[in-house]
Amino acid sequence: MNAKLLARRYGAAVVVLLACYLAYAWDGRQTTAVLRATFTFATPLILCALTGLLGERSGIVNIGIEGQLLAAAFTSFMVASSIGVFWGTLAGILTGVVLGALLAVAAVNFHVD
Repeated sequence: MNAKLLARRYGAAVVVLLACYLAYAWDGRQTTAVLRATFTFATPLILCALTGLLGERSGIVNIGIEGQLLAAAFTSFMVASSIGVFWGTLAGILTGVVLGALLAVAAVNFHVD
C-alpha cells in the first residue's frame, strides 16, 4: 500500500472517532442509546451478510437468505407463544435447517438457484 492511501485511511478513521467523541461529549445519553439501537438492529443484517458470504464461498448463490431468516423467526415466535421459549427456539432452528437443506438439494441436485 502506498503511504498516501494509508494516511488518508488513518485520517478518515481519526475524523470519525473525533466526531463520535464530540457527539458523546455533547449528549452522552442519546449517543449511547443510538449506538445501542444501531447494534441491535444491525445484528440480523450482519448475520445475513455472513451467511451470504459463506454461501458464495461454497459456490452456491442464495438469494433467499432474508426469507429464510423471516420464516425461522415467524415459526419461532408462533411456537414460542403457544408452547414455550425452548420449543420456539428449537422450531426456529429446525425451520432454518429445513430451508437450508431444501436450497442445498435444489442447488446441488437440480442446479437451480
